[in-house]
Amino acid sequence: MSDFSTPQASPVDASVPSPALISTTLVVYALFAVAAVAGLVSAGLLSTPLHGPIGIIALILAHVKRAEAAGTWLPPHYRWLLRTFWFSVLQHSAGWSTVAVFIRIPIATGLWIV
Repeated sequence: MSDFSTPQASPVDASVPSPALISTTLVVYALFAVAAVAGLVSAGLLSTPLHGPIGIIALILAHVKRAEAAGTWLPPHYRWLLRTFWFSVLQHSAGWSTVAVFIRIPIATGLWIV
């Protein structure tokens, strides 16, 4: 008699992550934030902030939980977190290589000549 069908109970959507996985993702974000602030406060801009023990723990946690997040809306977040860490490693290496080439080598050459 009714033109509208009654809504049926739908099974749990596979694309919705568990609350524990969402909490873990937020913990990884928080650990990276704490690592960045701690690195900048303790060493200034001459070291990469994410390489401290807190950043390493966040990196390991992100790698472990990345497979569990497959099939949900969380994989781009884990990809971004992991890329942030590895790009900070690249930036740190490039920065110190630049320092070595443009500052240390000319100073060493100048001292050697004198």
